[in-house]
Formats: sequence, C-alpha cells, structure tokens
Amino acid sequence: ERAEWVYGTDSYAAFEYGYEEIVDNVEALENEDIFNEEQIAAEIARNQLLLAREKRVADAVFNATTFVAAADHESITTEWSNIACTAFANITTVHDKLFAKIGVPRSKCRLLINDIIFRNIMRATEVRADVKYTVAVDKLNAAQKASYLAEFLGIEGVDVVTSFADSTKLGVEEAVFARLWSSEYAMFYIPCPNAGSWKVPGLGRQPVYKKFSPDYRIESYDEDQSDSRIIRVREYRGEYINTVFGVLMDNMTA
Repeated sequence: ERAEWVYGTDSYAAFEYGYEEIVDNVEALENEDIFNEEQIAAEIARNQLLLAREKRVADAVFNATTFVAAADHESITTEWSNIACTAFANITTVHDKLFAKIGVPRSKCRLLINDIIFRNIMRATEVRADVKYTVAVDKLNAAQKASYLAEFLGIEGVDVVTSFADSTKLGVEEAVFARLWSSEYAMFYIPCPNAGSWKVPGLGRQPVYKKFSPDYRIESYDEDQSDSRIIRVREYRGEYINTVFGVLMDNMTA
C-alpha cells in the first residue's frame, strides 16, 4: 500500500569506526629510498577497516537470533558436507518460505555460502548426476562452478565468500586464522538493488554518513611524544537487515 514503509532510526543509523597505524619518523627516513612507509601504513589500516566492516556484515547476516522466526530460518536435515544431501529440495523449501513473505520468483533469488560449503556441495551426487558424462565439473573455474550451481538450483546466482582474518588479540600470540563467514550457515535472499533508496528494499543495506565520506577517509597527524606520524582510516557506517527478504539456513556442515 502507498506510504506503507515505516522509517526509524534503526533504518539509517551510522556509527564511527576507525583504525590507526603508526609510522616511526626515523624509520621512514631510513627507508624512504626503498618504500613509502606511510603508504604501506595506510593500506594496512584500510584493510583492517574493510575486514572489520565485512565481519559486522557477516555477523548481521548469519545471525540465528535475528532470523529466529519459523518463516525466517530453515534447519537442514542432511548437511551439504554429505554427498547424499538434497540441495535442490532444500532450496525449494526455503524459497517457499521466501515466496510466502514477498512473492518473488525463484529465479530472482540468490544463495550466499562460504568456500567450504561451496566445495562440499560441488561434490554432491545430485549436483553432478545430470552432467556426469557430459561436463567435467572439476575442470570448471570457480566462477563457472558457481554459475553451474545456480543453474542447477534454479536461482539467479551463488555468492561465495572467502574472507578470513587473525582471530587472536594484538600482541605476541601466534596467529590463528578464522573465516569471517561461518560454515554452519547459508543465506537464501533477495539482494538490495543498486538504487540508493530505502523505498527499494532487500536483505540488507549499509547506510553511510555521506557528509563525512561516501566510503571512508584517510587522515594523518603527528604524535610528538613518540616522534611518529599516525595514519588513520575512519568511516561512519551502519548495518541494517530486513528479515522479510531472506531465509537463514543452518546445519550446513557436519
């Protein structure tokens, strides 16, 4: 209905996030003929900001508390790590739930999974059955495999996420790398279109404070007490999830 969409502060709130890297002035002078320490520090800080941004999105999307209602989640009986899994039937079930909420055709939906789930499902018997003697699935590149899986499932596309980061705290601890996106979950969803309007919704958006920056800002300042220059990357950004446009799948991996 006209004017049905309701706006609230949770729809567009943005928060400040930032990371800093220190550049020792003496070291920078000693190494200036070899590399630009400020440029390297800026890239490190930027990467930290982007990883933290993606981690917040992953936590918001793969969130069993947010998608707790029966209409918003589906527990898979046979994990996709089992070659006998029934992925097509699973997608049919979650599409039925999504269709009941927003009436969207299966061909307009997408599936978000991490690389472990993707590798597992490409080994499934039913995924390979129809092309067992006609397509060398193992010789397809990653993009071709994702396209093939989407066609098999009858959906618009499959998004495979691969990001990981050191999960230990700062200090002298040994690095322990962990994926940002869990192998336990998958998301069947309708994406937001590129139009920057809340009137054209989808699963999620990241509102930004454009008066500060449309993305992020790189700054620097001197710190006299350490004879250093601080490189700082900042942004004002939020995460907003609309459960109407997605169904969270759990128990994806044994």
